[in-house]
Amino acid sequence: MAVAGVDKEGVDRTAKEILEMGCKAFAVTRDLTKIDSIKEMVQEIIAAFRRIDCLVNNAGTSGRVL
Repeated sequence: MAVAGVDKEGVDRTAKEILEMGCKAFAVTRDLTKIDSIKEMVQEIIAAFRRIDCLVNNAGTSGRVL
């Protein structure tokens, strides 16, 4: 499983938890607001796992809350 995000500590912590459950984990820290960064991330994940079977976009935004 690949875990990606901008928060290195959070990504590494999540990947560690996955490893502790006995699954393969791959941590990728990237700026997901930049298309070139996303393309690099996809290439790294495909190099590690040969394909992407499922993608979950769980990105949040910060901004003004009314």
